[in-house]
Amino acid sequence: MNEEVIKVKPQLTPEEIQAKEAKKAQKKVKKKTEKEIKRDRVFIAFQRTLLSWVRTSTSLFTFGFAIWKLLEQQAQAPGNHPMLKLFSPKYIGVIMVFSAFIGLLMAVVAYVKISVKFGRQPRYTWLDPAMIQSYVILLLCFLVLFGASFGRYLA
Repeated sequence: MNEEVIKVKPQLTPEEIQAKEAKKAQKKVKKKTEKEIKRDRVFIAFQRTLLSWVRTSTSLFTFGFAIWKLLEQQAQAPGNHPMLKLFSPKYIGVIMVFSAFIGLLMAVVAYVKISVKFGRQPRYTWLDPAMIQSYVILLLCFLVLFGASFGRYLA
């Protein structure tokens, strides 16, 4: 005797079919949100990187300016260190301020490139709070460098 077993799929009611399709759609939406969350995490990491560059360049800027003024006073004092005759305090300070300016400028350019890559609208990128801080510090660095370079011609 040859017995064949025929498996019959149970028929689903329309409500069950709709519930199954809803679960599939929910899984697709969930995966999409996870991708968006990952993108947001990466973008926030780039914002943190920009803020760390802002912090570093601010430190370089203030330290360079302080060194400039401190060494300038030391150079005028009697019995100063012979190294101060070789390296002008102004040049040491200007080099530090210039490195802060260049470092922050490179960080801003990299941040804008990443923002465009992530599809952020340019007007929001330029008005980001971290970018506004960057602009202020870049402007201060530029003014100090300009004053150090051309101050004797303006006075």
